[in-house]
Amino acid sequence: TKEDAQARPLANVLSATYEKRRAHALSGKAPSFDCGMPTLNEHSVFRPTFIVITADKGSGKSAMMTALASNLAGNGHPAAMFSLESNEDDIGGRYDSMETGIPHGYIRDPRLPQFTEKHHQQIMECHRVAGHRGIFVADKIRYLDRLILEIRRLRAVHGIQVAFIDYIQLVKIGHRFERDEL
Repeated sequence: TKEDAQARPLANVLSATYEKRRAHALSGKAPSFDCGMPTLNEHSVFRPTFIVITADKGSGKSAMMTALASNLAGNGHPAAMFSLESNEDDIGGRYDSMETGIPHGYIRDPRLPQFTEKHHQQIMECHRVAGHRGIFVADKIRYLDRLILEIRRLRAVHGIQVAFIDYIQLVKIGHRFERDEL
């Protein structure tokens, strides 16, 4: 076997793990994500973690993804959202509604008489703030290899720390992957 894949004494693992955590703590970086949702913050989310959220269609998974991405990015953890169900316009509308408190229906159709100039100003401010948050959105990537490449690119160029994939069961696999490719 490869030397790096061989079993090591627990004492060595413990020492290495402790030193990594200690160095991380001394760097001033938080060891876990603050997602801005108290219920989830009670359970520390450490890197790397793969979280799957399941629910019936139309139950708000896309809105939850948007809320988590917004909260994480607002706490200094740049995030990417990949949706295979909703388009960028819908995700943007959910973000606007969530951040401003304006009902989503008003956002979808600003011609409604209830949509005011104040709403317009709130949305413009929301967009200004969003420009500094570090949230990225894609709705046209359907193949696993392209998702992986885009996540790696966003991590290298923009330092994303979290990637959400909405409706992961729709991801298509273009070719067989070897374990070290993932």
